[in-house]
Amino acid sequence: MRFFRRSSHVIFTIVALIGLAACESAEERAEAHYQRALFMAEEGDVDRAIVELRNVFNLDSTHLDARRKMAELLLAQDNRAGAYQQYLMLAEQAHDDLVSRIILIELAFLDANWDEVERHGARVGEIAPDKPAVEAIQLVREYRAATLDRDTALLTDLGLRAEDM
Repeated sequence: MRFFRRSSHVIFTIVALIGLAACESAEERAEAHYQRALFMAEEGDVDRAIVELRNVFNLDSTHLDARRKMAELLLAQDNRAGAYQQYLMLAEQAHDDLVSRIILIELAFLDANWDEVERHGARVGEIAPDKPAVEAIQLVREYRAATLDRDTALLTDLGLRAEDM
C-alpha cells in the first residue's frame, strides 16, 4: 500500500510539472497579444488592436512597444487625452525616451498646458539639448517666458533666432 501512495505522489508531481512546463508565461502571453494587435492594426482593425493591447497591459504593464503602439493608435484616432496618458506612462517607464517626450510637449502645447510643456521641455533639454527639435522647444519656452515678463527686447531677439532656425 505504501508503494502505491509514494508512486501516486511521484506521478502527480510529474504530471503537475509537465502541465506547468506547457503553460506560457505571462510575458509570452503578453507578447502573443501584442503580435495580434500589430496584425490587427496593420489590417485596419484598430478597435480590436486596442483591445489586444489592453490585454498586453493586463499581463505586462511594462511592455514598452505595446505602450507606444497604443499611444500611436489613440493619437491616430484623434484621442489626444488617451494618447497623452499612454505617452506619459511610456515616458515614466523610459525616462530618456526623447520621441515620447516631444510628443507629450506637442500635445500639451495644443492644449495650452504650459506646466506640462515646461516639465517635459526641461527633460528633453537634459536628454538631447543639441537636437534641432529640442532647440525649437527651448525657444518656445523662452519665448513664452519673455512674453509673460513682457520683455520686448528679448522677444525681438528670440524672433530673430526663430527666423534663423
